[in-house]
Amino acid sequence: MARATNIATLRASDARDEDFDALLDALNAGMDETCEADAEQIEGDLDELCQELATESEPKVPASWHTPLSRAEHRLKSRITKRANSKPMPHEKLVGLLDEKMDLRGRPDGYKATAYNATLILQNDPRTHGALSLDLFTGNIRVEKPVQFRTVGLANISCEPGGDNFWDDHEGALNTWLGSPVEAGGWGLVVGAGSMANAVRNAAYQNASHPIYEQITSAKWDGKPRLDTALTRWLRLDERNQAYNHAVSRLTFVAAVTRLLEPGHKFDFMPVLQGIQGSAKSSLIEVWSLGYFGEISEPRQFTDSKVMNEMTAGKWFIELPELAALLGVNSRTVKSKLSSKADRARAAYSKYTEERKRGFITVGTSNDKGYLIDPTGNRRFWPLLVGATEQNPVDLASVRAEIQQVYAEALEAYRQMRCDQHEGDLPLFLTGEADEIAKRLQGEATIETPEHAFAGWLTGWLSEPSSGKFARVAIDGLTYRERFCMREAFEAYHRDAGMDRFPDYDSKATALVRGAIDMLPFVTKSTTARFERYGSQQSYAVDSDWLSSQVSEAETGDRDVVEDEQREDLAARPASSITDEWDMVESALSGAPKSAPTDTAVSLDGLSVPMNVASGTVSNVICIAPRK
Repeated sequence: MARATNIATLRASDARDEDFDALLDALNAGMDETCEADAEQIEGDLDELCQELATESEPKVPASWHTPLSRAEHRLKSRITKRANSKPMPHEKLVGLLDEKMDLRGRPDGYKATAYNATLILQNDPRTHGALSLDLFTGNIRVEKPVQFRTVGLANISCEPGGDNFWDDHEGALNTWLGSPVEAGGWGLVVGAGSMANAVRNAAYQNASHPIYEQITSAKWDGKPRLDTALTRWLRLDERNQAYNHAVSRLTFVAAVTRLLEPGHKFDFMPVLQGIQGSAKSSLIEVWSLGYFGEISEPRQFTDSKVMNEMTAGKWFIELPELAALLGVNSRTVKSKLSSKADRARAAYSKYTEERKRGFITVGTSNDKGYLIDPTGNRRFWPLLVGATEQNPVDLASVRAEIQQVYAEALEAYRQMRCDQHEGDLPLFLTGEADEIAKRLQGEATIETPEHAFAGWLTGWLSEPSSGKFARVAIDGLTYRERFCMREAFEAYHRDAGMDRFPDYDSKATALVRGAIDMLPFVTKSTTARFERYGSQQSYAVDSDWLSSQVSEAETGDRDVVEDEQREDLAARPASSITDEWDMVESALSGAPKSAPTDTAVSLDGLSVPMNVASGTVSNVICIAPRK
């Protein structure tokens, strides 16, 4: 039987190693000649062959290492319509399917110039069959092979090995070929521009592929663990942060695979490669991207959704180079954009607004040790202290040799997570010890700002006993503020500095105070309330548990010992009547250049108090001055 011959040929050929869809195409060859009575035999042969292929799969690893496909992965595979062994339709059958046009006497007079007819021809004519494909990741149409038209006066379409992107000149050549006379080797279809564009896309959809998915599934995981230690080995990270390094390594590559299979999945974090220039940080990210790499370096590329779509289209890894400069210009915008799952904008020349779910992840790079500005958004950044140098940079060759297996392991990890949790967002975030180390590293990477200075003072002010309408929290016989307003804090700050007149409470002042309040996790926005001197104001509530802990710490500490230590430590330092912290805040309000704080102190009634605040920390007391 012809069917038996086909199966025997398959068993003896390289087609045994092709994917299941290619196997079906080969088995279905000559289906029209197979009688109905052979159906049961065919099904049995197919099952037998599938079992053979399954038992010969490589490498030989425990079944537990190969987790079933997730629903998202099944959906993606169903969209991959590229068939390695598919054949063009016989000419007679193709002609019979085309929509003919009739002359006035009802006789066939060629074919209608419709998108349907053009689609059938592009898909099934031997000259163009398989020439067009659709990249499901980038959305681009590609030319997969040269097209030999064999038509008088028409140049053929050539392409590079591996294919080329489809351009206007390719569409023009195809349209000219369709419209050329039958006698010259064409089809006599003069197709309009709109119909031609639809036909090209329809034909490409029937030959769709996903290059990144096909690349990371081209080899199964060999069972050797690499995922957790990859970043430590490649970047030479400090092994004292092992729990953090391993977690970030796993989450980064699992998140990349997750965004590939489930565009728009929640992942609002950014690993940041922090190291000296010339250590090959950017080149490393490009290797990770498997050729789908992009970068965003200007604030407008983040703020303009249309530009954002254009910059990230068809990219898997997006680098944010020199993160310090970008965050310094617009940290809040960067922070909010990292939390987005999709970007909505109308593309150039498009009639429709498009919401594109994100299939990429972002990775930052910085040559500076300090680049984080807004502590409320610091949790989104995962600093990685790169040990590679310009003299001894990252070994890109070893990364290229290993990256395939890293992604194979990340894919297995994703599948297992989806087996454990079928719906909803996967837990792609740090926990436990890794999260604690992250907070420390984020603090070390934080730049001191006027908001930090005000937040430090505000922490001390709120932990002091108070009186008045909102002093409702009683602890050990003293009362403390339950709530306050921004203007009250602003004036108290300058009153503590010994100032009789306060700067204008304008937009700069409110922005500074609001920024400081946002840094304090124990302060939350509350309802509008009436304050004695300021009238109706937005109020902010102070967490009572935090107040209790602050008072308890102050009582258990030996204050006299602390004061003696401060006197001894600062005795040799010259006192100053103005602190650098005040200068920072006042310059922020006035718009003057800001100076970095230095180690200074002020002597207040014989008690010297340190004025500097460690970078990345919020001090309980920044400055104490005698109240007037």
